[in-house]
Amino acid sequence: MDEVVFSITANLDLLGFSNHLSLGSSDIRTKIGSEALIRLKILDDAIKLANDEITKYPDIYLHKIENIRFNDAIFFVMDLRTDIIPSVGSIQLSGGGSISDYKKAMGKNLKGEDRVKGFYEYYAIEGFKVAMFLGLISRIHNFINLKEKERNFPGCKTVLSTGFRKKYTSESGKEDYFSANFSLSNAYLANKNGSQKGISGNGFYVEDNVSRVIRYDEDCSSILFLSKYLNISEHRDPYEDSIYIYNEYFSLGSKIEIELFQKKYYFRQLNTNVLSNFRLIPILRKHKDDTPDKSFIKEMSKWIKERPKEEEIERKKVSEIKMKFPLLFICIELDEDIEKIEREMLKE
Repeated sequence: MDEVVFSITANLDLLGFSNHLSLGSSDIRTKIGSEALIRLKILDDAIKLANDEITKYPDIYLHKIENIRFNDAIFFVMDLRTDIIPSVGSIQLSGGGSISDYKKAMGKNLKGEDRVKGFYEYYAIEGFKVAMFLGLISRIHNFINLKEKERNFPGCKTVLSTGFRKKYTSESGKEDYFSANFSLSNAYLANKNGSQKGISGNGFYVEDNVSRVIRYDEDCSSILFLSKYLNISEHRDPYEDSIYIYNEYFSLGSKIEIELFQKKYYFRQLNTNVLSNFRLIPILRKHKDDTPDKSFIKEMSKWIKERPKEEEIERKKVSEIKMKFPLLFICIELDEDIEKIEREMLKE
């Protein structure tokens, strides 16, 4: 059905906003009310920065991305390609398409290993597009949390989920991405009701179907692999023989099962600093053939392909792995000048 598509929705929601308003009797004329408006301004600034980047780099954001702010929440929506869609009654992506799509991916002369490689290369294109979307949302999430922290606000929680969307066109001829969109419903409900399952705080939670598409792209898959490690700060017993109050280390983000509309969905908490590095991949690919072997571009390309064993990172102190796995520490901000970053990467 051409009028039904499969979408990804990101729901970014300010923490404690309703309580914030209630303290001011829901009157935005009060001092507390004016502080609530400042929080909404942070969302508006994030949307503007994101829209400016999407407009400036159409070769990076190849799928149309729509957004809407509703009070203290933002929704970003992107459709997946039509041949990447679950079968009827299933919420797990099939990763397959029609016979014509298969022939297009394979070509007439591909056999054996080349046929499998051709299949993955075909779907890697979609993996790249989804990775760019996820990377952008992670940077929006970081921007909001940083600006909130500067004013001692609690930040935002972000949930990404998939689902079907029925295409609607308004009387003005513009497509409505937010009506009858069940990826939006899934993201909203998981955000709203998932706290008892572990979707809580100002974390970043991604449903497995989103990650499954990204895995088709080898470079993006490597960054996704590292993003499951979170920076944890653990309180230490003050009676131990140590001057440090906290022990900082990396540990696997929690994997969470939630039932939505009588179906099970799986989410994982991810490291947004690592995910922000998706934005570096287009730069690396742009210059991979015209830079010296010992350049920073070539060095970073090697970092991205690294897939350390779990025991190399799990419960390891930050100080022990800071130089060994740089992508756990590099972070691209939403309001950074991407072209300046590119120039710095090209400097020898």
